[in-house]
Amino acid sequence: MPEPNISSFTGLLSDKDKDDVADILSGGGGAEVSAALGKALGGLLSGYKDKIVRDEEDKNKKSSEKFGDLEFTAEVKSKLGPHMSGYYSPLLKDPSKFIHVLKQTKGKVHPDDVYSLGSMGGTAVAGFYSPTSNPTVTLDDVLQQVLGPKNPLTNKKDPISSTEWHAKKQNPHQGSPWSALETSQKIQPGNLYLNPKALTGAWEPSQPSKTGHPMDIIGHELGHSTRNLLGAKVYDFEGNLVNDEAIQRYEDAIYGFSPLQKEQAIKHMPFNKMTENAPMAWGLSMQKIQDRPDAWATPLGKRPTLNTIYDNWSNYGPRQRDKERRGAYW
Repeated sequence: MPEPNISSFTGLLSDKDKDDVADILSGGGGAEVSAALGKALGGLLSGYKDKIVRDEEDKNKKSSEKFGDLEFTAEVKSKLGPHMSGYYSPLLKDPSKFIHVLKQTKGKVHPDDVYSLGSMGGTAVAGFYSPTSNPTVTLDDVLQQVLGPKNPLTNKKDPISSTEWHAKKQNPHQGSPWSALETSQKIQPGNLYLNPKALTGAWEPSQPSKTGHPMDIIGHELGHSTRNLLGAKVYDFEGNLVNDEAIQRYEDAIYGFSPLQKEQAIKHMPFNKMTENAPMAWGLSMQKIQDRPDAWATPLGKRPTLNTIYDNWSNYGPRQRDKERRGAYW
């Protein structure tokens, strides 16, 4: 039986194994050489085995992640449906790469800080999508834009009313979302970020325990990403770009997953020209996204108006009509 060509395997051997092989190749024979050769080859085969196991583990991990992405995308799309902007988001092609939950501060977080984090209402803080035109920033920069600058003495944001009440009445510690989140984490353009609390759905700042549907926030933010990444921006008849938040709030008011999300969408839509243009802007963007220029994605397939919101939200207080000044319910 010919001897194995050991020199071709030496690149995978440890330094000690290489020395053993060199001794064998330089001469000698008998049982002692056979034992040394067996030991060297045994180490080599062990190395091969370890590499095979590692490769298999890596393959399984990648397969698991890929399956997880497919499962997540299927679940989200089944909930959103083709009548909502987020259904078409390119982020859903690789969600583990582009969709993130904001990292919380490592170690024990003070209860007041957690309360403060949960008291931040509105989808701007519950989650946010960073447009591709944005630079790479830190979460600290984002929070300062949304909540205002920190107090230079405490290095924290002066508390909003509900947190202030909690801090003064329940505990002398002043809660701060800055202390609950890892603010040094990078915010990359073209990525979507969710407040950990957003995974339970929309919530009311004055009643953080009152939550909506888990799809409330992610559906809202995916809608923003769809228009940004597919270029479905819409202009009014005077050539002004319609505010994207107004467009998405209109969709939330029609198709919101929870009554809470619908109610918040209506409350946060100021009745000015921007809002009045939002229905048509949303309808035209949906036509562009779906490449269906003659189809409206409203419940009855009709031209979108603000009336659609109130006709489908009968519990939102008295409805009034001012045709001359507004041309819409308010």
